[in-house]
Amino acid sequence: MYFKLKKGAGSHTQPDQNGELKVYTADGGEVIKSDIDLCEKFPNKFERIDIGTDSVIVDEPEENEDVVTEQKEEEERKPIGKDCTAKFLIAQEQDFKVFYKRGKGYFVTEADDEFTPLNKKGLKKDDVEDFIIEYLEE
Repeated sequence: MYFKLKKGAGSHTQPDQNGELKVYTADGGEVIKSDIDLCEKFPNKFERIDIGTDSVIVDEPEENEDVVTEQKEEEERKPIGKDCTAKFLIAQEQDFKVFYKRGKGYFVTEADDEFTPLNKKGLKKDDVEDFIIEYLEE
């Protein structure tokens, strides 16, 4: 069987025809020969190729579009900064998280949503506790 790495799939290492380890990349467009079904072993990483026609055989499990979209959105979300919750006892007690972003300051989030800061502008370290107290009073 023959395979190609899908675009954005990174790389794959396996012995070549001479038994030496070779790194294959999606950008290289190289065809990988394998007795193992790489589409099955590494889902969403490979495309099966029909060498006779050089056509791609779609051999992927069907996925619910909503689930795929949600997974991509989650992967695209980046942490606000370095988790500094341990420095703020009130944050731990009240189920908040505190993140520090260099040059921006401290950001407070609810523990179950680490990607949405409750404060729009970064806080100074000394202002974090007061912010949480005021937020709880609202």
